Amino acid sequence: MRLHRFALPSTLATLAPKLTFAALVVGAVALPGCSAEVEGAPPDDQNADELRGNHAVGTDLRTTADLNHRAAPNLEAAILQVIPEGTIVKSAAAQPRSGWYGITWNGRTGWVFGEYLVKPSSASGGSAASDLLEYHAAGSVQLWDQTFGRRDGADPLSNIRDAAAGRSARTSCYGTAPCTTVRLSSALVTGLAALRSRYGFRYFVTAIAGASHSSGSYHYAGRAVDVGEIDGVNIAGNTALTRRFMAACTALGAIEVLGPSNRSDHQDHIHCAW
Repeated sequence: MRLHRFALPSTLATLAPKLTFAALVVGAVALPGCSAEVEGAPPDDQNADELRGNHAVGTDLRTTADLNHRAAPNLEAAILQVIPEGTIVKSAAAQPRSGWYGITWNGRTGWVFGEYLVKPSSASGGSAASDLLEYHAAGSVQLWDQTFGRRDGADPLSNIRDAAAGRSARTSCYGTAPCTTVRLSSALVTGLAALRSRYGFRYFVTAIAGASHSSGSYHYAGRAVDVGEIDGVNIAGNTALTRRFMAACTALGAIEVLGPSNRSDHQDHIHCAW
């Protein structure tokens, strides 16, 4: 951005230093949709949960923003990948370098700025939620980033990111939805991860806690998922594939499994609740 010099009226001249300082502060804030990186932030600006000190190789760490994963510990290094907010990563270097931490994620090892790393909470389902985010990044489990056309933060991707970060997930605020937040069931999140890791299904999640469902739905309790596609095939009636998926949900402990084979109003999706 180019700054143009111009004469200041006398009434504004005394404000110039303050205006300049404000511009610098704003310039350090990550723009929406961009990864967050700030180099050389002063200690007084550190978040209370911000990562500090040394951490043994293999230690779990959690990202608090979308992060550029770089090939070397500096802002000029090549970007290997972007790690989503709320992802659990592994420490790959015992000692930081000028605030940068070596970490491994998605099969790659590189560096991220420690200001956006914290020790993960012990929230239920956190590890499985991070696995789901990795599956999503790899394209094997698609977590919808919208709520049937709405951008309300209650979409499946946001729900799982919140779970991975130890936060409550949002429900929607339309129809019969309660417009609140809820902790996702650890059994639900673990079951979703196992549908991929244990049974090998590739699937598309259309709703978890978000969207409008029947009154008292398990979705609103953070215990249910809706799936609209399995192994690249849209669900459209009772098939051997939909029955296998439903059977897998049951085997993984789901207490409510609805789909084309047992409900006339579930011909285009499968609902599994834990």
